[in-house]
Amino acid sequence: MIWVKSRIATGYWARNRHEILIIAKRGKFLWPGTAPFPDSVVEAPTREHSRKPEYFQDRVDAVWPDHRKLEMFARRARKGWAAWGNQQKKFEAV
Repeated sequence: MIWVKSRIATGYWARNRHEILIIAKRGKFLWPGTAPFPDSVVEAPTREHSRKPEYFQDRVDAVWPDHRKLEMFARRARKGWAAWGNQQKKFEAV
């Protein structure tokens, strides 16, 4: 999926205005009958560094409420998610 940000950032080859978001699974995994995301491109405001829009986690929680979840490069903890990647804080799975 692509998150189109509200402002341009720095970059080596191009000044980026988007991030790629990957949804992955581990092992056998039940998939819903329909696509859980209506569009592969989401436009949302940019907030602090690497903080992704709530929309993505809200959709994952709605489709897979009882599954284990992990956010890489996280900037905050979220109930029901393990969060890795904030250099300033250590998050625990909740």
